[in-house]
Amino acid sequence: ETCGLSPTGPHSSEGRAAWWAATHDGGGAKVPLASGGLGNVAAAAPATTSRTSEAARRLLFCLDDEDSTIGPRSPSGPNTGKPGSQGPAWKHLPLPPPPPAAPSPWADERSSPPQQQGGASAPSSSPTSRTASASGAAAGAAALQQRRAQQALRVDQLVEELFRLHDLNHNGVLEEEELIKLNEKIAQLHYGADTDKRAVREKFRNLFRTELDPNGQPVPFSRFRGYMTRVLDGIDRSKAAQELILEQFVEEAKSGRLAFHCQSFQSTSDEPFRSKIEPLYS
Repeated sequence: ETCGLSPTGPHSSEGRAAWWAATHDGGGAKVPLASGGLGNVAAAAPATTSRTSEAARRLLFCLDDEDSTIGPRSPSGPNTGKPGSQGPAWKHLPLPPPPPAAPSPWADERSSPPQQQGGASAPSSSPTSRTASASGAAAGAAALQQRRAQQALRVDQLVEELFRLHDLNHNGVLEEEELIKLNEKIAQLHYGADTDKRAVREKFRNLFRTELDPNGQPVPFSRFRGYMTRVLDGIDRSKAAQELILEQFVEEAKSGRLAFHCQSFQSTSDEPFRSKIEPLYS
């Protein structure tokens, strides 16, 4: 045990004082404890003075708070280290100040607008600010609409340019043979001069007669434009995306036209168109 008492003996302030007196002979010499516990020691102990009892009480720190004697006793109450004080000394110490309150995240916000009569809140902004906000929203919507109109116009321009690039003989219409010959050159640029021209011819002949004219007759720009609109919408309905797709188609058509003047790609069936295709496309 921390206080050295026997678990079978009394554990009170008087018993502890008796134990101290019994184990110390006034001069500091210890007396062996009896095997019977504190009760036997107390019976064999000589009479002790109040000073010895007080010294024992001062050294036994396991006393209850009400019996603690940290300092000299006061006649006015239990000894607490301060003459005339009541209760233990630690009970009369001042409490530490409370920690400062955490700052509120809403401390810097403005107070809510005053309430009008009838409980309705006052308007949060002036008519001038509301007008400015509405004007800004209207300007943004107008800018968005203008940008979409420009993209749609650009798509139409690219479709028209693609039609003109396919019109190899410049007669204002798109012929079946023109579509086939231009795509033969593009296929050769992609896969080499040994490309299977028969497969390319069959593919674009079927496309022309399925999408443009079932009899293989020349078609105007309006028919070609309707076909390209269906193709582009099937890929992506975004005008910005369609613009990028058409730019790629236009560049391939330009390269195909230049291939008519490349000697390694030339054939006898190119003669009706080669003379009408400019050598360099600007």
